[in-house]
Amino acid sequence: MMGPDAFFMPLRMIGAMALGQEALEPSYPLLTAAVAGIVVHMLLSILYGAIFAAIVGAIPAFASSGFMLLVATSTFGLALWVINFYLIAPVAGWNWFPTQTNPIVQFFAHTFFYGTALGLYLIWARDRAGEEA
Repeated sequence: MMGPDAFFMPLRMIGAMALGQEALEPSYPLLTAAVAGIVVHMLLSILYGAIFAAIVGAIPAFASSGFMLLVATSTFGLALWVINFYLIAPVAGWNWFPTQTNPIVQFFAHTFFYGTALGLYLIWARDRAGEEA
């Protein structure tokens, strides 16, 4: 795939989780698949971020320093990718995730652009809460 079809395929893939595998087809309305993909992805990102925040609340050692928090969130992002793509997706019938994605891209996207970004946000939120106290 090239051009816009390749660019929008990740949103189609995520949207297909809610809409069904037909959302992967070029004939399926792109706007419908993309909106569903954005909504599903944002909801999952929020859910997983809240889960990690609860984990940090239960295991304060993860937040003992900014560095530890970044290591923990980056590891969490990596684990999300592996668990979601290679355990949950095949069981749910979403075989396009492990078979139609580039593992290197997914490693960087989930480990750094989700995990590390989550850690930076939590450090910012913690520091901001400390300033207001």
